[in-house]
Amino acid sequence: MSSTIRDVARLAGVSIATVSRVVNNTAAVAADKRRRVEKAVSELQYTPHPAARSLLGQETGGIGVLVPFVSGPFFSSFLDALDNSAHDNGYFLLIASSHRKSNDIASAIARMQYRVDGLIVMAPALHASTIRQLYADVPLVCVNMPIDDEDIPGIEVDNYGGAFEMTKHLLSQRTGPIAMVLGPDNSQDALERKAGFEAATHEYGIDRKDIYFIEGEFSEAFAFERVSQAWASGIRFNSLFGANDNSAVGAMMALQSHGISIPQDVIIGGFDDTTVSQYTTPQLSSVRIDTTKMGHLAIQIMMQQLGHSEGPASNRIQLPTKLVPRTSTIGMMP
Repeated sequence: MSSTIRDVARLAGVSIATVSRVVNNTAAVAADKRRRVEKAVSELQYTPHPAARSLLGQETGGIGVLVPFVSGPFFSSFLDALDNSAHDNGYFLLIASSHRKSNDIASAIARMQYRVDGLIVMAPALHASTIRQLYADVPLVCVNMPIDDEDIPGIEVDNYGGAFEMTKHLLSQRTGPIAMVLGPDNSQDALERKAGFEAATHEYGIDRKDIYFIEGEFSEAFAFERVSQAWASGIRFNSLFGANDNSAVGAMMALQSHGISIPQDVIIGGFDDTTVSQYTTPQLSSVRIDTTKMGHLAIQIMMQQLGHSEGPASNRIQLPTKLVPRTSTIGMMP
């Protein structure tokens, strides 16, 4: 049985990403690590997959992109920025969606592998090291997902901090019971936003009996149904935080269907600051993620991995968020 890249990494005492960089010569590696990898490659007589090896002499000109969904303002904005930046660097995109399902992620990666020069992945339900194991021989950039290997470049979003600031904003405007419409329970960004919400309610001394968690799944329709059910069952709150804008909009529509006035009766905040935030009635307060910057940075890091540019100072970046108050939380703005 032939040796694998995992065998080389294990023998050399380095990550799979480091082995990939040495074998493909796509990025600088410390001299001692390079020697250990080369020694392990020799001892194990490891050779990369033939298709991957062929890419060393000729690039495809493509970058694979895997996102949970391709529809919706958040993903379309991110993909648009990726496309523009890739085009400026002479590359095209090969795009696939995972629908947040692990099997779909693995299938998409298997189909794109060796057809592109690198892969940009947004898969909040998986760790970066898992993606690296699936996609071992080509440069990888992970976005808005758990990056648990220091050798894997990527962009992390301050989901915790953004949720903390939005929750503080809500509680500073309206004391009393508060609700959160949750995201998928297997999604890291949703879990980080929940943690930020919990930290802020703890800081404000909100009694646990006055905190309500409502399922939302990042979906307008799902949030509408669950918030409507909660209100009809007698659950009452003065403010609500949606784990994303879809959840917040669905919650707003549900409350309004019950005759609740926003922001007079209940104030509402969301997350992502998608374009829909400015066109709800009232306008939705949200937490902004600069998806355009995220897309441009992801391509810059990829170009660095491919050896075409120096890229940003660090290949691990935390993208800050920004609170954007609107009339759903602070009444009529001047």
